[in-house]
Amino acid sequence: MKILLTGGAGYIGYALVQQLMMAPEVSEIVVYDNLSRRSYAFFDHNDFRSKPLRFVQGDILDGRKLAQTIKGMDVVYHLAARVTTPFADFDAHHFDQINHWGTAQVTLAAEEAGVSHLIYLSSVSVYGTSDEPVSEDFPPNPQTYYAIAKLA
Repeated sequence: MKILLTGGAGYIGYALVQQLMMAPEVSEIVVYDNLSRRSYAFFDHNDFRSKPLRFVQGDILDGRKLAQTIKGMDVVYHLAARVTTPFADFDAHHFDQINHWGTAQVTLAAEEAGVSHLIYLSSVSVYGTSDEPVSEDFPPNPQTYYAIAKLA
């Protein structure tokens, strides 16, 4: 099975790649990331030798490059997103481009390439803040633009 991870160069992508490397059915992993968050956890480790692993620097808004990279993949994990917090500088236009149009680009490219599974990762931020532990049954209460985008 060939797998593509969008936004896969960060912490969650690194952890997911570690798990996928242990799966015997996985034959190839491609990490597609624009490195905009300056998070290089993916590159800080040399324990990715058991399976073919390739890094492609690219943006999910680049439909042509994304479509070219996604060809031949069986599964796509969509992790790429622009994260905001209530205290962060907020560029609404860029946020909307990445989180909405970028996700649409990934979905379209996966559909056109005949990808069998597209897995979209949400975030605990969709539940807002709470003094009690939350579960998937907890009612959504998004409090940031990022959380709203992840809920949609």
